[in-house]
Amino acid sequence: MKKVFSLLAVMCIALSANAQTPEIVIQDKESFIEVSATAERKVDPNEIEVSLTLEQTGVNEKVPVDRQQRNLISALDKAGIPATERLKIEDVSNSLREVFLRKDEVRTSKRFTLTLNNPQELATAFAIFNQLGISNASVSKATRNDFDTLKAELRAEAMRNAKAMADTLAESVGQKAGKAFWINDNGYMTGEGGSVTRYGVMIKASNAMDTAAPQSAVEESLQYNKLQLRYTINAKFYLF
Repeated sequence: MKKVFSLLAVMCIALSANAQTPEIVIQDKESFIEVSATAERKVDPNEIEVSLTLEQTGVNEKVPVDRQQRNLISALDKAGIPATERLKIEDVSNSLREVFLRKDEVRTSKRFTLTLNNPQELATAFAIFNQLGISNASVSKATRNDFDTLKAELRAEAMRNAKAMADTLAESVGQKAGKAFWINDNGYMTGEGGSVTRYGVMIKASNAMDTAAPQSAVEESLQYNKLQLRYTINAKFYLF
């Protein structure tokens, strides 16, 4: 009998404790909205490399390569492109080529890399090439050197776009979007790496070259694609 009364007492205590505990309702699904937003930007490259070769051919058939090099350095400096910093000769063992045409004549060529900071400098450089009769030149690289900064800016912009989209969608059904409780940052910005699909320059390469061609004519011949950057954010916001 004592065991029965003890059991009843324990049950009463348990029921009393449960009655004092507030009920916690856990919903299987919270009321929320999920959106995917993107930030895009087109930017000019700020790190452009031009490969060029100086040689005694075409209009420079009688101009020694060393003199061509001095003329190029002088013209670049006058145009505000410091040749000492920007014009680098490639590996000497591979860049210097001598061709013996006759016993008493040697023809030489040198290969260089010229670094430029923007398309305007590129147009200026190719105008100089045009004036000096340098026809063997092409863009070998066009990219950005500040992708980390651009990525941070686009990430923040994509998140702001996500919140704006959530606000618009929520308002359309008479609700409001609250705080974000889930954000999926994929951590990758498409366009990073500076892939350029088209970056060509037209240059005349004949003895009849118009060395007085204005820079505007060279600029018109420049054809390139800006770098297309894109960053995507997925986020979930509470609805209320």
